[in-house]
Amino acid sequence: MSSAKQEWLGAARTAMEIEAASVSRAACRLDSELIRAADPILAHPGKVVVTGIGKSGHIARKIVATLCSTGTAAGFQHPAEAVHGDLSRHGATAERLALGLILRESHGTLAGVITDGDLRRALTNHDDIRGLCAGDVMTRTPVTIGPESSLGEALERMDRRPSQISVLPVADASGRALGLIRWHDIYRGVPLMCRSLFRWLTRAAQHAGSEPRP
Repeated sequence: MSSAKQEWLGAARTAMEIEAASVSRAACRLDSELIRAADPILAHPGKVVVTGIGKSGHIARKIVATLCSTGTAAGFQHPAEAVHGDLSRHGATAERLALGLILRESHGTLAGVITDGDLRRALTNHDDIRGLCAGDVMTRTPVTIGPESSLGEALERMDRRPSQISVLPVADASGRALGLIRWHDIYRGVPLMCRSLFRWLTRAAQHAGSEPRP
């Protein structure tokens, strides 16, 4: 065998030895957190939804494949697609709302909100997010709207800003968090026969906002 091919074999063996050593070190780090993650999966009769973006998304898909191959129903959900209503028929369940999560103080005052953008930034800026708290990644002074405001006002508040948002916390005059409204909540609030008009008005409002004012 030529020396070049011997080098190829040597490089392959070295790579596998490095990977084996990494797996061994990972095994030593296993603790009660593994049990904490496994317990709710085993106790829940439904499907495990795994999400992630970028490299985390690739790992999430591998986790889904492993779960499915060992008998646990699982599926991958892209965070951005979940925001646009693609969590199958469970569009308004807790899994989806977690992508637009309101945080409240003990007395109910709005403390902040966590969106998919906040999660993406946390994953981008930190190699390991397990040590982070909700307060470390949340948007502390989110744009809000009152419960008596119209859907048109909510839509305008989402759109008329440098960077558009898709979730809007609802808070009363005292700052108490009451709920969360999403773009799709507004869309569903419009009767089907009026949706074409709704889209036209939305485009018109965006166009008017982009024109220079005298």
